[in-house]
Amino acid sequence: METLHSLLSHEEAIRRCLTRRVGFSAFPAPLETDFLHQRNDKRNLHYLPACLIAIVIYNLFFISDRIMVPDIATTAWRVRFYVVTPAMALVMGLVTIRRFQRHTELFTMVLMLLTSFSIIYLLTRSHHPNVAHYYTGIILIAIFGNIVAGIRFKTGLVTSAAILFAYVISLDNMPAMGREAGINSALVLLASLVISLFGCYQLESEARREFLHGMLQRINARKLAETNRKLAVISITDGLTGLFNRRHFDAIYDAQWRSAARVGAPISLLFIDIDHFKLFNDHYGHQAGDQCLERVAGVIDSCVNRAHDLAARYGGEEFVVLLPHTPLDKALIVADRIARGTEKLAIAHDASPTHALLTLSIGASCMTPRDNRRPEQLLKCADTALYRAKDSGRNRIVPLADEKAGAIVLHGSL
Repeated sequence: METLHSLLSHEEAIRRCLTRRVGFSAFPAPLETDFLHQRNDKRNLHYLPACLIAIVIYNLFFISDRIMVPDIATTAWRVRFYVVTPAMALVMGLVTIRRFQRHTELFTMVLMLLTSFSIIYLLTRSHHPNVAHYYTGIILIAIFGNIVAGIRFKTGLVTSAAILFAYVISLDNMPAMGREAGINSALVLLASLVISLFGCYQLESEARREFLHGMLQRINARKLAETNRKLAVISITDGLTGLFNRRHFDAIYDAQWRSAARVGAPISLLFIDIDHFKLFNDHYGHQAGDQCLERVAGVIDSCVNRAHDLAARYGGEEFVVLLPHTPLDKALIVADRIARGTEKLAIAHDASPTHALLTLSIGASCMTPRDNRRPEQLLKCADTALYRAKDSGRNRIVPLADEKAGAIVLHGSL
């Protein structure tokens, strides 16, 4: 799958190509490769039916062999049925094999040359006066190859030039073709080749333009998707700390509560408050305060490891950690990691009356949702635990299994 970066690396080249007034001959290398792969894939979708139609139409002309070149009709049939038709059938077989499908244009070129040269060969062998009109088969071959088969203009130009050259140098060896008829047939063939090449050029130019517009659409779609993804992240993320914001927490908390209620699993909450953060801000300044919030948020985020756990900034210097399917004792282990991780930051807090370093107060609570319990009760319980942690001296973790339990268990001071 293409990444946005790989698509954007082509954007400037795409827009530059689209500003050209003249048609396209080739794109810059990476774009040209992508275009050829796409065009080859599209051509392969109808290549087999086209080959089958070509074989049928080509062999129907064995009827005209008896009329146009009766003196060499048998030779014409042998060339038609024993040389050209097997070659066409071989190509049909090869293009069904994946590793040969990228060579379909080469196969088409070979078949155009083979069928055209076979007609030129028969023209040099026949002495019948009707042979002057037999060259028209080459015109049909050119139209089919340059337009129907959808080969590239450069390939068509080389192939057509080779056919015209072979025809012109063979004119002197066509016994039944008079000088005037030979010149006229060469001019008609030249005009037909030019017309078919013009059609080939127009088709390729249009295909290239469609490819460029398609690429731009994909780039714009990926840009839009990336913008929407970033907006979605911004809408649920706290801009300063990088944690989820309260809005996202509220949505996830409600969903996790219902999930826990369905299976009867416990759900735990940690309310975390930075001790004396206002004093820290006043003493060190708001920039230091912001850096402090970022570092503490980093510790909290590093301690919340499970996919369905969630850490969020609840407001100001307060954070919340949601731990679904987690009993209180396991939640306290997470709370202890957060407290000790913050202690290891060794952020000086000279304005704190509690400790010389920055500390946290954490309220932990756990409930198993039941019919008579609401999610607001767990929030209230965790908030009460946090209040008691702060009221009892800060720098501690206070667990509260249920708001009605009443007992305060001090997990210990740091």
